[in-house]
Amino acid sequence: MNKKMILLFAMILIIFSGCKSNESKSETYTDSLKRISIEIVRCFDEKDIEGLCNLMSQSSKDKYYIDTQIKEAFEFYEGKSTKAVPTGFQREGLMNDFVDVTRYYDPAIHVISDTGKEYRICFRYYYVDTDNPDNVGLTFIKLMEFNTGDLNYMLAYIGGDIENIYRDMEMPFTRNPEYTNAVKEN
Repeated sequence: MNKKMILLFAMILIIFSGCKSNESKSETYTDSLKRISIEIVRCFDEKDIEGLCNLMSQSSKDKYYIDTQIKEAFEFYEGKSTKAVPTGFQREGLMNDFVDVTRYYDPAIHVISDTGKEYRICFRYYYVDTDNPDNVGLTFIKLMEFNTGDLNYMLAYIGGDIENIYRDMEMPFTRNPEYTNAVKEN
């Protein structure tokens, strides 16, 4: 009887420890998103080109002049944040045998600056991409002016081609006419 109790206890312990590890992994994703969001806002506040560039994925650095795109984005961001609130969160990914093959998040941050300007910073962050490990990190950041009345008024786009962002969608957007594209030629 003692052996059966010990075996039953061991099985219950294994089951609950497995549940615990899934919870902590989920918390890690959430904690990472908070950390990255805070770091993005800090980089915009302090005009830290190198810090923001370090968050970008290698694939984005290979395709675009990231430093140029970041410099231009900083020109449109006025002041320092007085409030930064996460406003959106979307998760996508693929799993194979309960293991992440691809996982990315599309969060957004509503930023209010000390100049009274309001911004929405949207970004995509890849945690895992087994098919293309160079995607891990930030693949793009969109800086949008929040209080223009035009929800799609994009001031700057880091890590992408602003000319083609909505090419596959039937979605209008207003492009900031002062923004250049900084796309590398193939």
